[in-house]
Amino acid sequence: MEKSEVNMPGVRIMSVNNAFTLKTVQLVGESTHPVAQVARDLGIPDNAL
Repeated sequence: MEKSEVNMPGVRIMSVNNAFTLKTVQLVGESTHPVAQVARDLGIPDNAL
C-alpha cells in the first residue's frame, strides 16, 4: 500500500494509488469495525472514506 503526501503551508494533499484504494474498499466491506476505525488503522483521515 503506497501513499504520498504533498505538504504546502496550511494544506495537506494526499494521493493514493489504485491498489491502495481497492484494498481499502475491500477491508471496509469485510470488516466488522466502523469505517472511521478502519481509516484510522490505515493512517488516513476518518472522513477520507
